[in-house]
Amino acid sequence: MGHPESRPTFDVRTFVACHPVRYPDSALHVHPLVSRQVQADFDGDQVAVFLPLSSVAQQEAANRLTAVAQLAHNPALLKSLLPSHEVMWGLASMSLTSEGRDELATILDAPLADTLSDTILTQALLLEQLQTLLLRTGPEQVLQALERLLRRGFERARLAGISINPFIGSSVRQPDPEDAVSAEQWSDWLAEQAEYLAARVDYTDPDIGTPLLTVKSGALGDIAHLLALCAGQEAVSDIHGMPVAIKHGYRTGLTAQELYALAIEARQSFADVLQEWDVIGKQIKAQNRTKSYHVLGRAMCSSHPGMVFAHAALQHEVDPLIDTDSRLFVGL
Repeated sequence: MGHPESRPTFDVRTFVACHPVRYPDSALHVHPLVSRQVQADFDGDQVAVFLPLSSVAQQEAANRLTAVAQLAHNPALLKSLLPSHEVMWGLASMSLTSEGRDELATILDAPLADTLSDTILTQALLLEQLQTLLLRTGPEQVLQALERLLRRGFERARLAGISINPFIGSSVRQPDPEDAVSAEQWSDWLAEQAEYLAARVDYTDPDIGTPLLTVKSGALGDIAHLLALCAGQEAVSDIHGMPVAIKHGYRTGLTAQELYALAIEARQSFADVLQEWDVIGKQIKAQNRTKSYHVLGRAMCSSHPGMVFAHAALQHEVDPLIDTDSRLFVGL
């Protein structure tokens, strides 16, 4: 199974060899454990499926491209296999009870009773336990544990019927939106509320318990996202460059002024990201630029490769194919 986007990829981790299972429907089922690894976020992704026909090719795929093989070769890949979203929430919810902690300890083959006695299971803590398990037992056992965690997390979240309270924030102190405060004062107030939320451990609270467990377990989002739901956001600049304090949460709804200011900020953020990508792309291109001045090397570096080939043909120039880049170019 290849990269889910239509563009090419330069990261071998996005190619995963799987044992196919036939389903009666026409959908392609991607195992949740590798969805992040192949960058499948289910927003209309495209996926390419390669079927190695010979037994030798199938064995090579198993030895090099399965999740087990890749994890054995690159233990850092474990981080991309960690559960998130409702699965992580379900596991964190299990860690709130002694029965759940015992079950997690059994799956992870680790004594978690003392570790989780005064905290919840988080992504960071889970990564530590899985890294220990990987060193002790190997990638096969780690993936088996991850699959068991995946199933239990889904099951726990489904049975819990979790959702966000439509009136979220009733237990969070709200400012008076009509108060005239400076951007600095508003930032100080938000920092105070962020600390208040970060220190809360009442994960069963009907008002904010579910999203609080979601954030603090590492399942999704952070405290700033939680504040944006029920209290507000940091000040942003409007079209005139003046600071606008976002004093309303998404629950109560934003004012027109706040919405327009946030739209400007969002577009500027997109522009900044694209500019960063452009800089990174140029740096990668410069670092990997071929050092060859033969025909193919010049063509690969030129914005008008056709002109290079035409000139080479006119001069009866032959590329000796002595560098790796040229040989790879011809091979592709």
